[in-house]
Amino acid sequence: MQEFRRGAAAYNRGDDAAAESAFSAGLSLDPTSANAYLFRGLTRLRVGQEDAALLDFAAAGERDPACVDAAWARARVLAVRGQWRDASREFSRVIALRPDDAKAIACRGESRYHLEEWAGCLADYRLAARLEPTDYKHLNRLAWVLATCPDPALRNADAALELAEQANRLAGGLDPLVVDTVEVARNARGDSKSEPGQGRPASVD
Repeated sequence: MQEFRRGAAAYNRGDDAAAESAFSAGLSLDPTSANAYLFRGLTRLRVGQEDAALLDFAAAGERDPACVDAAWARARVLAVRGQWRDASREFSRVIALRPDDAKAIACRGESRYHLEEWAGCLADYRLAARLEPTDYKHLNRLAWVLATCPDPALRNADAALELAEQANRLAGGLDPLVVDTVEVARNARGDSKSEPGQGRPASVD
């Protein structure tokens, strides 16, 4: 416990070397501590040691399956790396622990987008939009997939345009990615022939 407190204090003041040393010392005394693995992983992640951080996050999850922060941290690293299938699995763990976590649901939707799992992607984006109906980014991502989905059975240009316009109103017309989605949806309906300029919506923050 004392080593963990030392590590936490060092982590909070940005002394990563001291933090990692203290967390490692604590784990040598108590290798069952999920929190020590979690925070050592966060420390290692902060200094760019992604592989070591992933191992620590996995160890934290093994010692405490309810450690949602470990699952979340691991999922985000995997997503940044483009390891979408593994990221999707880890976001699913977060969602199992926090079913109303709209951000985790949207992130899993993004993973499924890259995996071309269109039905699952749409389901996640719809759920995220229901949970946070005033977050225009959820609406925008949902609209984009409805307008551009390669599976014609899942495309719905009318719904895409309605959602994109709603997102644009919420964004005050100031987000170029949303403006672009409106144009993409209009193109999908055949209402416009102008070329959209921004590409697909940005990744989940």
